[in-house]
Amino acid sequence: MAKFKIAQNPTFKADVEIPRVGGEFIKVPFEFKYRDRKALAALFLGWQHALKADE
Repeated sequence: MAKFKIAQNPTFKADVEIPRVGGEFIKVPFEFKYRDRKALAALFLGWQHALKADE
């Protein structure tokens, strides 16, 4: 019997291919983290404040 999950893991890892100058790709490991709407909004707000502070 096949098993499947409806609820996803809050974090997961994946290798992402990034293009480099010269046409070759390099695999870079990333860890992705799930954020709900409020956490994502707080993250974006923090980025906006940091951008304004750098100006």
